[in-house]
Parts: sequence; structure tokens; C-alpha cells
Amino acid sequence: MKILARIILLAGAIVAGGAASGQDYPSRPVRIIVGFPAGGSMDIVARLLGEKLGAQMGQPFIVENRPGALGTIALNTMMTIPPDGYTLLLGTNTQIQRTTTVENNPYRLLEPIALTGVIPVTLLVNPGLGVSTLPELIEKSRTANSPLTFATPGQGSAMLLAMEMLQQRANLKLLHVPYNGGPPAVSDAAAGHVNMVSIGLPTALGQVNGNVLKPLVVLQEERTRLLPDTPTVREATGIGGINFLVWIALFSPPKTPVDIVKRLEAETGTALADKDLQAKFAEAAIDVRFAKGATLADLMASQIRLSLEALNAAGDEEQSSQGRK
Repeated sequence: MKILARIILLAGAIVAGGAASGQDYPSRPVRIIVGFPAGGSMDIVARLLGEKLGAQMGQPFIVENRPGALGTIALNTMMTIPPDGYTLLLGTNTQIQRTTTVENNPYRLLEPIALTGVIPVTLLVNPGLGVSTLPELIEKSRTANSPLTFATPGQGSAMLLAMEMLQQRANLKLLHVPYNGGPPAVSDAAAGHVNMVSIGLPTALGQVNGNVLKPLVVLQEERTRLLPDTPTVREATGIGGINFLVWIALFSPPKTPVDIVKRLEAETGTALADKDLQAKFAEAAIDVRFAKGATLADLMASQIRLSLEALNAAGDEEQSSQGRK
């Protein structure tokens, strides 16, 4: 009986100790790894969110930039980090490329904590093109002597996938000009070297505010509060199903204790509800959007399926075009 009593007491102590560790978290500084350089949208979100979480939770949240390979270096680092909640990742879907499926999504092994925001994907035109609406662009593309051109940050981006689906569903014929990143694509669209650009709003905010580029539509199902007068594709044409988002979300390493993940999820929701934080996100052209970890996992899966649909449609169109030659 004495042995049994000791076992019960020991088990109780272990359970109590585990609960205390979750309640006491964090007891030291927490790192937020960002796979992109300082000064960009991801870095801005990490620093604003980290500052707020630190104030709420009583320990500093320190941003560590590990740029390279569109964030994949930082993502891979998380696979070897101890799952104690003291190293987090602020990730985005730039790592989800043409070979991605729901099953091999590079984030599937991480613990999703919360969605923190989205970057609106917009179609911006050079005013010299002489169109003010998407229907006008569609009509102009059909009567132009040579193909109208659109720029994107490169192959595999959400910006290109959105345009491929738009072309397929609207029977729109445009010539894609891929660039190595967003800034040069925006610069050439502003200079008139290409007719338009599909881009995340933060990259072109200066050109939009300066009326150098005109927002035609947002390539998602809901208007963004950052461009309240710019319609969605559905509103402009009646064509639905185009909903490409550049999401920004917080993750922890695989097998992080559930109580720590839930604590971070709740604290992130509280931080994002702060009006001052929302205003600072808006200044950086980022829409605050909070969702719990389970909802984030569903969002990732839906965006991958949408991307695959766009790629399949583009592939079918390419094969059809080759057959007509």
C-alpha cells in the first residue's frame, strides 16, 4: 500500500508539474524567427506582434531574421528546434509552390498557432493603358493589336496563380512577364514597360498612393479595408472563386505542448484586437485577420487546392494552345 501511495503521489506531482510549466510560460525570452530580411512586411508584423505579446506575457519576444530561399531556410530550422515554445516561426505561403499538395505542405509538421494577417493581392494597371475597370481591360485585351502584358514577382507566386485563374475564367488573354521579386515588377509597370502588375499591396503602396498605378480589382473574395473603393473580381464581373491570399501566420515546432500553443493562440488574438496595432498594420498595407490554429490549417489546405486548380487550368490552356498551332 505504501508503494502504491508513493506511485500515486509521484504521478500527481508529475501532472501538477506539467500544468505549472504551462501556466508559468514564458519564463524567459521567446524568439520569433522570420525567413525574410528586416524591413519587409513579414519583419514588420513580427516586430509589432512580438512587442505586443511581450507586454502581455511579461517576457521579451525577440525577432531573429534568417532570410533565404523564400523563407525555406527558416522553415527548415523549425524542424530541429526543441518544442518548448521558446522559438516560434512567423511564416507565409511563399514556400507553397507548384509542386505543393495538401499532403506535402511544408507547414504540415508544424503546430499552427494563429493566423495574424493577410496581404491583399491586387491587379494594378498603368494609367496609360486607358482602362478603369476589369470589364474594360477584358474588352481591350480582345481588340488590342498585340497581347497586353502583366508582371508578377515570379513563377509559382500567388500573384501569378491568381492571374492564371482570372484569365481562364474570364477568357482573358494576357502575356506574362515574370520578374525576380516584387519591386522590379512594380517599377516596370509604373514606367509603362508592362501594362499591369499582379502584386501584394505593400510592395506597391507608394505607387498606389501617388496615383502612379491604378488598382483595378483585388484578387480575393472580400474587399480589403486598405482599398475600400476597389472591387473584387466577383463584384466587377460576376466571376467568383478567385480568392488568393498571402497569409501571415504564427507557428511552433512539432509536438509543442498543447497548453503552450493554446496560450499563444489566445494571447495572439488579444494582441490583434488592439486598435493601435491594427492601425500600424494598416500603415504597412497589411490586413489584420485573426484565426485560431485549426482554422489556419483549413485555410492552408483551401489555398493549396485553389492553387492546384489554377495550375491545372493553366496547364490545360497551354496544351490547348499548343494543339491549335
